[in-house]
Amino acid sequence: MAKPNRLVMGRYPETGGKPWNPDGKGELHYNGGFDYDVSITVSIEPWEFDLVRIAILEFDQNDNYNLNSNNCTHFVTTVFASIGIQLPNTSQAWPMGGGQNPGDLGEDLRAMPFSTNMTRNENAGFAPSSTCN
Repeated sequence: MAKPNRLVMGRYPETGGKPWNPDGKGELHYNGGFDYDVSITVSIEPWEFDLVRIAILEFDQNDNYNLNSNNCTHFVTTVFASIGIQLPNTSQAWPMGGGQNPGDLGEDLRAMPFSTNMTRNENAGFAPSSTCN
């Protein structure tokens, strides 16, 4: 039996992405092996997986990265929204700016109710590798 497809990736600033320099070019990275404090796994249908891949490509075509308005957390919430999953979008101020951020998203994931196709892991660990056909 073939392994199900799994996509583990994130969006990062290639340049910029600092409070004093929020604008820059963004790029995608596979996150297999990266550490985390909380994670979620969502089981989806193959056609939904295709929608996720399309959303990632569309998001990546806008290669502008902005720490305040187009960052790694915006990437995650946008990709999940492409298949109808609304993640919390808590914003917080930081010196010289503010916006969605991974720390707030992690805390929100700990508290949000999940549907039957979602599981939460609140134990720190390391992300698995992507397995895409």
